[in-house]
Amino acid sequence: MTFRLFLVVLLSGLFLVPLGCTRRSGNTYSSQSLGKIGRVDKGVVLNVRLVNVEGTTKTGTMLGGVTGAALGYEIGKGSGDATKILGSAAGAIVGGIAGAGTEEMITRTTAYEYIVEMETGHMETIVQRDDTPISHGDRVILLKGPDAKIILDPGI
Repeated sequence: MTFRLFLVVLLSGLFLVPLGCTRRSGNTYSSQSLGKIGRVDKGVVLNVRLVNVEGTTKTGTMLGGVTGAALGYEIGKGSGDATKILGSAAGAIVGGIAGAGTEEMITRTTAYEYIVEMETGHMETIVQRDDTPISHGDRVILLKGPDAKIILDPGI
C-alpha cells in the first residue's frame, strides 16, 4: 500500500467520524436557529412512545464512494487506463455501499414521539430526543421554527 493510498483511507475515516456527533437532544439547537423568530403554541401531551430513528444524510455514501474510487484507481495503477477506470468505478460502488452502511449504523438512535393537543383543539406530533421524556398529561409549549421541539410549560 502506497503512502498516498494510506493517506486517502485515513482522511476518509476522519471525515466519517463526525457523522456520529450529529445527534441533537431536545436541549440542543442548530446554528441556523440563532436570531430566528419562531411561533409557539401551548398544549397537553396526549401520547408518548419510544421510537427508532434511522436514516442518513448521504454523506457516508458520498465519502465512501470517493474513497472507494481513489482506492480502486490506486489498485489499478500500473495497468492500462481501462483497468484504472474499472477499478475506480468498482471502488466507488463498493465504497458508496460501505459508507452508507457505516453512516446508517453510526446515526441510528432512539427518540420519543409526542402527540400534543394544542389549546386551539388541533393536534400536532413531533419526534425528539430527550434525556428525560416529557410525560402524558404534561402541559407543554411547542416551539415552531428551524429546530421545532416541545418543552415543559413553566406555567408563567
